[in-house]
Amino acid sequence: MAEGAFLAHAANRGLDHCFFAGSAGTCSYQRGSSPDARAVSAAAGLGIDISSVRARSVDELDLGAYDWIFVMDHQ
Repeated sequence: MAEGAFLAHAANRGLDHCFFAGSAGTCSYQRGSSPDARAVSAAAGLGIDISSVRARSVDELDLGAYDWIFVMDHQ
């Protein structure tokens, strides 16, 4: 959801061409999965379409590809 929200806010301000954002997890067991239907519904209620996002896991190349990496973990 964070990726979709960030990109939607950038697009609303005409800045979508300035950013590339990606979302990834620390585990790969859900790789290729669609977002949970509840997340898709909640985002859609805010006018954000995340239905095309697919799960992927962080890899070593991400560390060199992104200027900023934000991490969230329940634990």
